[in-house]
Amino acid sequence: MGGWIAHAFIVIDKPGEYTVTTGFANNSLDSNSIVFLINNTENVTLDCNEMSFTTNTTNSSILVYAYNSSNIVVKNMNANWSKDTIIFENVNDSTIENSEIITEGYSIKLEDSYGATISGNDITVANGEYYGIYIDGNLENGTIFGNTINVTNNNNVCGIYTVSNITNSVISGNTITAYAYKQVSGVCAYYGDILNTTMEDNVFDFTSDDREVYSIYANYNINNSVISGNDITACARYWAWGIGAYWGEMLNTTIENNVFDTASKESYTEGIYANLNITNSTISGNDIKACGYDEASGIWNDGSIIGSTIENNVFDLYAYNYDEYGTASGIYVCYNLTNSVISGNTITAESNYSNACGIVIDEENILNTIISGNTFISESNNSNAYGICVEGYNIENSTISGNTITAESNESDACGIYVDDDTINSTISGNTITLDAYYYAYGIYFYYDAINTTVEYNVIDVYAYDDYAYGIYAYYDLENSIISGNDITAYAYDDYTYGIYVDDYFEYSTISGNTITATSEEDEAYGIYCEEDAINSTIENNVITATSEDDYAYGIYSCCGEYSTYSGNTINATSVNYSAYGFYIDDIYNITFSENIVEASSENDEAYALYLYGITNSTLFENTFTSNMYALYIDSTCEENRFYLNNIDGLLNNGTDNYFVSSENITYSYLGSSYKSVLGNYWASYNETDTNGDGIIDTPYTINDTNDTKPLADMWNDGEIGNYVAPSRSSGGSGRSYDSDISDEIESKVIKNFVSSATVLFGNGIDEQYAVQLRERVTDANGYTISGNAVIVGGPLANGFAKEYNSQFEMPISNDYPGENRGIIQVMAIQDNSGTIIRSYTIVYIAGSDRLGTQAALEYFKTLDELPEGPIMIEWTENGPVVVE
Repeated sequence: MGGWIAHAFIVIDKPGEYTVTTGFANNSLDSNSIVFLINNTENVTLDCNEMSFTTNTTNSSILVYAYNSSNIVVKNMNANWSKDTIIFENVNDSTIENSEIITEGYSIKLEDSYGATISGNDITVANGEYYGIYIDGNLENGTIFGNTINVTNNNNVCGIYTVSNITNSVISGNTITAYAYKQVSGVCAYYGDILNTTMEDNVFDFTSDDREVYSIYANYNINNSVISGNDITACARYWAWGIGAYWGEMLNTTIENNVFDTASKESYTEGIYANLNITNSTISGNDIKACGYDEASGIWNDGSIIGSTIENNVFDLYAYNYDEYGTASGIYVCYNLTNSVISGNTITAESNYSNACGIVIDEENILNTIISGNTFISESNNSNAYGICVEGYNIENSTISGNTITAESNESDACGIYVDDDTINSTISGNTITLDAYYYAYGIYFYYDAINTTVEYNVIDVYAYDDYAYGIYAYYDLENSIISGNDITAYAYDDYTYGIYVDDYFEYSTISGNTITATSEEDEAYGIYCEEDAINSTIENNVITATSEDDYAYGIYSCCGEYSTYSGNTINATSVNYSAYGFYIDDIYNITFSENIVEASSENDEAYALYLYGITNSTLFENTFTSNMYALYIDSTCEENRFYLNNIDGLLNNGTDNYFVSSENITYSYLGSSYKSVLGNYWASYNETDTNGDGIIDTPYTINDTNDTKPLADMWNDGEIGNYVAPSRSSGGSGRSYDSDISDEIESKVIKNFVSSATVLFGNGIDEQYAVQLRERVTDANGYTISGNAVIVGGPLANGFAKEYNSQFEMPISNDYPGENRGIIQVMAIQDNSGTIIRSYTIVYIAGSDRLGTQAALEYFKTLDELPEGPIMIEWTENGPVVVE
């Protein structure tokens, strides 16, 4: 045996089955004693038959020693052995099973032995050697399953220890408990790799009072392996982890459905750690709890994550250092997160002193990656809280979508998605972001350029107590990008608040369809803020409410640039003690400004629905401006601009050399007739006459050198003068929305608008009683000739106008149809060809087979939101009108 001379009680050197029939007790064995020696043989079974083997000698005696053999089985041993119990050297394809071993030496030691199966054993190693199972060399083609291992030592301990690699092996169903004053390892490839190996359904419980705990440890790589279904508890004074590749990478590996509970009293703790890359791997369905003094992470990677999937994990992380450090991170990547998917994870990260992050990319990029459907909850008591943080460089060709991000910082900043450099060719969509910060709050933060990027359909709610609040923040360029469909609420108590903030270039980009509420108690509030260089860009169809209690409020602030468009925005800007601006446009030329609805008010200072400074060669049309002071403020620096078809309710300040009529004729309708003319604007305070009834006041509007030669007699409404209904205006507002005699029982402004535009026709006294429920001014239908929109109340027997058109409707009314107590609401468009101009009108027909049928249809008509596209049949019941399906 390699030159070693030993004394053996029993030598087995021939194949066969050997059964022990008596126990063995000897307390005087020397260091050269071997009880069973299996030497230079094969196909041996040693059945210890539950016999007892004991010794308390302090000499290095061995109970079973197998050398240079194969296909050896040792089983059913019951040993309380003070020194080495079972040693296999140069023994292949062998089995150690169903034995109980209590020892201070090696319980099971394999040296240059391959293909071993170690199963069903109960192993206790206390206050002697450091290992439950010791493999001197590689564990290759081995199986270790169903064992119970308990190792205790005041020095270092390890449950299953290999000097080199674990290769092509299975470690499953084991329960390993290890305690040491110093370092503890569960399954360890101390100088090597874990390769092509499965570790599953094990229960690990490890504690170190004064050092580290590494539950599953590879000194270098974990490759082509599966680690699943394990329950891992690791508690250390210093570093503690669940699974780690200390100096290497994880490649083509699956880590799934494990439960980790790791804790460090004075240092770091991770569920999963890799020093280099995690490549082409899957980490899924794991439940990781990590509580650390200086740092706690679900996954900590000091390299890059490449081509991998991290999904459906639950991470609960807490870093509790009260003095310094103390970062909590769900997923930490030092370099790149590339070609990967992170989805469906729930990550809770709390730090007492330092940063708390859901995902953090420390030094480089997120590339070609999808981050979707995750829930991130981050809280820091003394520093910053982030949902997703890219501290290094860029996000490129990636998607961040459908995540729920909650971040709270009690003493510093909170950010939902943070990018320290560029965001390129990427999409951020459908995320719900809620922030609560003592200082700065950023829903989405682009520190440098956002290029060819879409930010859409996110719900962002940010609060900052003592500093700025930003819904979306772009510090440098927003280029060829879209910000659309987001719902943003930004609130700052003591400082500025911004719904969308673009600090530098706003080029070839669109901000559209966002709903923004920006509120500041003590400082300025901005719905959309573009600091400079708005070039060939569009801000459209946004709904903005900007409110400041004690400073300026701006709906949209845009400064410097050219060839930009502002259209279809609905803005309400309010300040209590300072000025309010619906739009503040500064130093931009060749802009197009249309179809905006803007209201600005201030209780104690000036208010401007539209404030223009240094604007030239621009066109502003079909807007509605309302203010308790200046509806339209045009500074003297503005010139060569054209204003027409605007509804202006408030004071005017005019610049120089601006135009207030259209440059060419416009076809429009007024009171049912069609006209064509150059048109000006509607001035709510201008009440001069329109003698010829064409909707244009005869006398030009010339206040402040305006010279509007074609002022409108009523508000402009999409091709029509009159019948305007503003989205947030009531009939009591300045500027006519609908006639004052319209019934208050009509709920919809659309229906009120139509009835206001129409002649309401009745045929007899009963129908008149119904007709006046729509408006006070009604008309007898007898002899009426159509000249505009009409509402017919009553059927063809009593109403001559109804009789004329009854057969043209889809459902003609008679005494028999639609039947007793039933009525119908119908709408029809007709053309009037009687004059030189063909005119189109709309007729609403409200009638029934009897008076209760007409009453049912009329009562239901008053509840409609809009004119119906097809007939609606209504029946009068004891409970009122009911739709007939």
